[in-house]
Amino acid sequence: MAELIESASDARRLDDGEERALVERWASGQADARDELVLASLRVAVDEAIRNRGRGARQDRLARVGAQALIEAAQDYEPGVHGSFSAWSRRIVRDAIRSALVS
Repeated sequence: MAELIESASDARRLDDGEERALVERWASGQADARDELVLASLRVAVDEAIRNRGRGARQDRLARVGAQALIEAAQDYEPGVHGSFSAWSRRIVRDAIRSALVS
C-alpha cells in the first residue's frame, strides 16, 4: 500500500486534454488507455484517504477502498453519460470511502 500511495503522490495530474485523449483511445478499443487513466487518477483515492484520516479507519485502508472504487468507476464509466472521468471517479471514490467509514 505504501507503494500505491508513493506512486500516486508522484503522479502528475492529467489536464483536460490528456484525459479526453485517454478516454477517446479507450473508447476506440485500446484497453491499455483505461489502465493509464486509472493509474493517472490514483491521486484521487489517496487525496480522499488523507482527507478522511482520523475518522475511524486507517489511511492505508481508506486508500485501498478508494483505489478499488476507482477501478470500479473506470469499469462503469460512460463518457457521454458521466461527463469527465476525473469528476465521475472523484464522486465514486468519495462515496466509497464515506461508506467504508460508516460500516
